Parts: sequence; structure tokens; C-alpha cells
Amino acid sequence: MAAETGKPDLQDMARRALERFVVASNDETPPSLLDVTGAIHPLGEAMNGFDTVVWALGALALNNDTRKARSILDKLAAVAWAENFTRTGEVLISERRLATASAGVLLAVRAGSNIPIEAIEMFWDGVQFWDRVDAAGTPVKSLGASTHDLSWALMACRSLASHSEVGNRWLHRAEVIVTMLHNTVIPTAWHPGIWSRLDRNNRVSVLSEAAFARGDFSPFPAVLASDQALLLVALQGFTSNGADILRETARETLSSLHDPTGGVNYGQGSWFSTPTDPTVPLDRLVMVPPRSVSGYSVGNSTYVPTQNKHAYTQICALWAGTAASKEHTAEPPPGQSIQLIDFDARRPPVPRGTTPTPRLNLDAYLNWLERTRSGTGYGLTPYAAPLGFRADTSAQTFSMLHVLSDLTVLGRPLPDAKWISQCLIACRNPDGGFAERPGLPSEVFTTYCAVLSGLIARADFGAVDKTAHFLRSAQQHSGGFGNYPGVVEDIWHTNLAVLALVALHAEPKDSYRLTGFLRSCRNDDGGYGQRPGRISDAFATFRAIGSLLALGAEPEHVPQTITYLNSLQDPGGGFRYRRDATVSFVGSYHAIAGLYVLGMPVPDVDRCRRYILSRQEADGGFGRHANGTSETTDEGFIAVQALHMLNESLDRTWALMLT
Repeated sequence: MAAETGKPDLQDMARRALERFVVASNDETPPSLLDVTGAIHPLGEAMNGFDTVVWALGALALNNDTRKARSILDKLAAVAWAENFTRTGEVLISERRLATASAGVLLAVRAGSNIPIEAIEMFWDGVQFWDRVDAAGTPVKSLGASTHDLSWALMACRSLASHSEVGNRWLHRAEVIVTMLHNTVIPTAWHPGIWSRLDRNNRVSVLSEAAFARGDFSPFPAVLASDQALLLVALQGFTSNGADILRETARETLSSLHDPTGGVNYGQGSWFSTPTDPTVPLDRLVMVPPRSVSGYSVGNSTYVPTQNKHAYTQICALWAGTAASKEHTAEPPPGQSIQLIDFDARRPPVPRGTTPTPRLNLDAYLNWLERTRSGTGYGLTPYAAPLGFRADTSAQTFSMLHVLSDLTVLGRPLPDAKWISQCLIACRNPDGGFAERPGLPSEVFTTYCAVLSGLIARADFGAVDKTAHFLRSAQQHSGGFGNYPGVVEDIWHTNLAVLALVALHAEPKDSYRLTGFLRSCRNDDGGYGQRPGRISDAFATFRAIGSLLALGAEPEHVPQTITYLNSLQDPGGGFRYRRDATVSFVGSYHAIAGLYVLGMPVPDVDRCRRYILSRQEADGGFGRHANGTSETTDEGFIAVQALHMLNESLDRTWALMLT
């Protein structure tokens, strides 16, 4: 990849990296892993087919080493193209991978060796390519096909079209891949991009069963920068309408993932929705395998933060020729002057003597809530690990805010401020931001939770100026905020940054561009999308108007926004989070809150109240489905806030600031 950039310094760096493996091994087959001293790691004897063939491609490109290329091809043929084997040739896992076979074809073509046509043919079932085949050569259709492996296959097919007697056959297969990849573009997604995986029906979806059974990949697709870059490489010079659409989407997405301070971010994920209908951004890839590069655990969930810079991502971006600094986005529309609202967390959010909502089992809920407390904060549920996929009592900054808010709204005493301070400061980082738990990276999301928690509890949470500086540093050229400095902006994280700054009585770095960005996300239907030009939904609408109101800037065309939110209510009382979507518990909260901060009741209050109350489960907690299982403190917070808003007993500034 470095060789094709034409940059001598990169080529020299890559050449030295490759040579480290040769020196360590004194063998034709390099180890898969070196330790920090440069010696072969104990696990370095276990080889990965894809890594091995890519290493050989590098040796060929940088050193014109055809001998090593042919040696690696012979090694892969000897293990029948198994994906995992030892350096001595013992097969560890006999499954084969499309990316490995495709890269092997490219290696053979470039080295002038015999092309392993049979290796890539195994993945073609007469209709399409699949990611994996088993030892018998049968496609593993439960895994579908990934954008990554299809991109390598596209490169291989195009190469075979030029170096094969049956070139038209391979050109046809290249066109099939382009058609398949069209399904990875989701027009309704909050973020543009080529999504990472297709299921057996060529749709982007959650692969729960396969991920659970195998444990070697996340069940959730994401928008990954390396996928966009590889696809751009694979499409170079390929002409068709389909290729043009993919090229444009990948280029736009890769540009948005460039960090202005240097490098390319890992990608983008989605939260509170399925990958086929993503609505709310989450800057983490969820439920990743153990020991994933830069991965971490919070409770029994594992994540990779998408603001991280991975070597493979940077290399792919360089190969695609898009490693230049991120271009400035289009200028946002004119902004507005601001006057931050006065938020006093000490002011009671509910009038004294307010009667709890009838039929709410308050004692059961308070008992459920109290049991979420653990040594360093509050967990998402009151249940101890291990619980498989269910959240547990592991303390999270996110949950701390919701528990403290609920206790305050319900008129219950808060824990000792000194204890809360210790919990919060343990999650504070040197940059002034806060993490989900100690030792993890700062995020705007978790910093908002920590700031509001500290203010509610009147607890010390460190130097305010430094926290405000961290929040301001996440503001992008467009005026919006990402979850971390250099991360793509959206309404969700813009709202959290604005609320945290307002709570700290600190103005944003550029208020004019900020209000312009918020206004630019408004659509003709009266709703707002997560970014300019994206489809309206309840999440973005509440958070956009909430941000403007918190800044003291009047939202435009409020009657249209009220009409939009009203149109989302379902006959059952809940709200769809988007006009063409299903009823959503979290979406209902956002619609209720959006109307409430604009001073309007929901169209059918009684049905909506019954809808919320029906979500209280047998153990006292709340879930997204009636007569189901309680879920997390997030659902409990939604119910408490929503019920008080439906009763018109919650202070509107509190409803605006505590979300």
C-alpha cells in the first residue's frame, strides 16, 4: 500500500516494518506477532492467512521479492488456504476467508506466479460471493458477506478480468459485487456511509446468532473508515452508475472521518436502533470480541471507541489517496446571537407535595433503583454479573446521572456528596473530560453525565475551566459537536455538549456557527435530522430545539415542529421515532420532551400515560416492552421524566437540561 502512494518516507517506514519480521524469524514465513523487544511473541507461531498474504504483497511491492511471494503462495496452498495455521504448516482452523483468497490472487498476478483460481472460486456459489467457506468448500451463509472482503474480491475479479482467458466472467462477478455493495448504503441512516456487513439476504442487519456462536466478531454492523478506503481503491477506474454512487458515498464518508488534528478515525456506530434503521449515533462499536485492538469493557459489554486511530485504517486511507486533512464542510446558514439560560440544579424540579402518578408502583421502583448502587457509582441494572448479554451493576457515569435525576424528581434524598465526588473524579481524565468508568477515554457524552451529576448532587468534580475546554475542543468547523475532538458532528452530541456548557455557565467556542448548524438540520416537515440533509426523527428534533432553547436562541417555525411531533403519536399512546418507523419507548420520551419544552401537551395524554405505565415490569424496573423484562436505569429515567411531563409537574428547564 505504501509503495502505491509514491511517498519515499512511507515506503521506507513500511520496508523497515516488514524487515523486522524477517529478522526475527530467519525463515521464509514471517511470524504473526512480535513482542515489544522485536522477538517473536509466544502467540506469533499462530498464523493468520490474510495477514500473511498482505505481508507478502508488501515485500513484493517494496523489495520486488518474488521469491518470498511464491513461498507464501506455496504455504497457503499447502494448508488448503486455511485461515489459521502454524508456521510449521499445521492447520488450526480450516475455514477459508474471501479476503485471503482474493489477496492471494493479486499476489500471484503481481509476482507472475500461477494464479490460484480455485482458491477464490470456492467463495462463488454461482450467484454471489460469501465471506467464508468451511473445510468441505461449502459457503458459510450465516455470516453473509462483509464490505471489507468484498472489496478485496472486487480487486481480484478486476485483476482476473485482465489476466484470464475468461475475463468476461470475472468482469460480471465484479459487477455482481458492486450490486451487492449497493445494499450497504442506508439512505435513512443519520450518517452517510458504506455499512460493514450484509446478511445472507444481502441486507444490513444484526447477526446475533452467528456472533454469539462464534464469538469472533461484533453482531452489529458499523460504518468503518477502512471499508470506505478499500472500496475506493477497488473501484478505481471502474465505470458504472452503481460504482459512481458507491464511490461518492465512500469518499464523502471517509472525508467526514478525518480528524483535523491528524489521522483517520475508526468509524461510526449507532445506538438505540437497529443497524437497518439507525437513528442515534454512538461512537463505539458494540459487543466486540475479547482482545479487540483498543477494545475495552464496561460491565459485561465490550466496545471499541470509534475515535481511535488504528494502523490498518491509516494504511487503507493512504492507499486510497485520501490522507489529506479533512476538508471544511459547507458553510452553515446564518446563526443567531445567544443568551445562555440560567440553570440552577439546586432548584427543586417538582413542586413540593406533588402526588405521584396513580398506578405507578413507586416503592418497587425505588427499591429497584437503590439496588443498582455499587462500590463506585450506579450500574444500569440491580443484577449481578454474569448475565450474558444483560447489563449488570457495574458502575457507569451514564447511569449515575439517571439515578440521581430520578431520586431528585421523586423527592428522595441523594447519597453523600463526598461519595459521589469520589465516583466522578475517579472517571475524570487529565484533558478535563470524563469517561464511562476509570481508565477509559473522555467523551462528550460521559462528560455531560458527570457534569450534571455533580451539579445535582452538589459534589466537587474537578476544575470546571478544564472541563469546559474539553467540551469546546469537540466543536467542529460546521459549528456542531462530535463526541470527541476531531470526531464527526451530529445533533445528539451537539446537544450534550451545549447542555454541559450551559450547566457550567460557559459559552461555546463559536456560538454563531453552532446555532447555524442547529438550524441547518431542520427539514421542511418541521422536524430535524441528526445532520444537515438527514431524515427527521424525534431524537434529533427534541435535541435540536432543546439546544437552541438552552442557548437562549428561538427555534424557527415552531408550529411546524409541533405539528411534526404530534404526527408521530400512535393510537396506542406511544410515539414513532420517525414517521415511517415503529413505536419506540425511547423515541416516545423524546417526542414528549420536545413538545413539553415548547409548552405543548401531547395530543392524547391519557393513552400516552397508560403506554408509559404499562412498561413497568414485575421487579419494579421499566422495559421497552409491556409484560417483558426490566431493562436499565435509562428506561426508568424515561418513565419518571415522561410521567411528570405528562402531568405538567416537571420544571421545563429541568426537562430541557436533564435528558
